[in-house]
Amino acid sequence: MAENQTFIPATPGLIATMRDGAQFPIVAFRVEGHDLLPYYVENDGSSGQVVPGSTVTAAWNPQP
Repeated sequence: MAENQTFIPATPGLIATMRDGAQFPIVAFRVEGHDLLPYYVENDGSSGQVVPGSTVTAAWNPQP
C-alpha cells in the first residue's frame, strides 16, 4: 500500500534557484515528518522537488 503524502501550498514569491542558475517559482511543500520539501513548477507546467544544493529565496512584494 502506498503511503499518503501531504502537500501544502507555498506563499507566492518563493523562488528556487537550481545549480545551473535556472529559477522557478516554488508552488508547494511536501510534509515529511517535521520537514517541508519544496516543489517548483517549470515553464512547461511540469513540476519537481527542489534538489539538494539548490537555493530557495523569498521575494515578497507587498500589495498596495
